[in-house]
Amino acid sequence: PPLASPHGTARQDTVAPLTPHPHQVVHQVVSDFLRWGDHVLPLAVFCCEAEWILPTGLSAANTPHRRRRRCLLPFCLGARLGLHTTLGSSFSSSCPPWEPRPAASSPPSESHLTALAAKCRLQGALSFTQVDLLGNEQVPETIFPTNSFLAISINNVPHPLDHLPSNPTVRSLDICIWEADAVVRGKKQVRTLDDLLSNSCTACLAFRASRVQLVAQDTSHPFHILLDGELYGPFTRVKIFPCQFPGLESNFPVFPIATTMPCS
Repeated sequence: PPLASPHGTARQDTVAPLTPHPHQVVHQVVSDFLRWGDHVLPLAVFCCEAEWILPTGLSAANTPHRRRRRCLLPFCLGARLGLHTTLGSSFSSSCPPWEPRPAASSPPSESHLTALAAKCRLQGALSFTQVDLLGNEQVPETIFPTNSFLAISINNVPHPLDHLPSNPTVRSLDICIWEADAVVRGKKQVRTLDDLLSNSCTACLAFRASRVQLVAQDTSHPFHILLDGELYGPFTRVKIFPCQFPGLESNFPVFPIATTMPCS
């Protein structure tokens, strides 16, 4: 019942509402973001043409027969080569190269990552076709002869730390290259994976390209690749380019996603 105040008027006791837990606030914000997304982002789709060598027995000269195999792997977010692939699940020779395996579920410790970066080397020849600000391809293509790379990050969706974020609706990609020798000369220590994802790093060579190819220096030492967070391989060559419907030069597939921010 109402209680009498010192001034003779009735007052009503009120109970303060409970403060929501921070996790509840975050959950509500994310739910609203997904629920009220009324703008469509046509995310560009890219293909990774991967090649590997399949032994097929011995010849009359007792030398191994080798047959090249290829597969097409579509992706939307980005590709990772080098150090990123060493953090994935354990490799099994019985698993086909085109079958995805989950990447590492938790980030490595700083000491573990630093130790891996000190010995991880991706040996291969890298080439790509650069594009200008209007998306026009530049010739001739840029070639990195057989080199030793620490990591190569190929992004369609921009990283939050990028100085010049990319547009994920166009048919071009951001390439971030970390040459092993340059990282050693610059005494750059890799402490987190963010150091190898953003073009804001001073040890990174950044380019904008429409097509990318990496060929292993030695076919007996193939490499793995991360596509949209899933591990594939090993491969001796990968070639990345925009997906396109057969017979339609101007019709490219997109993956539409909902967002609350208009994109053009």
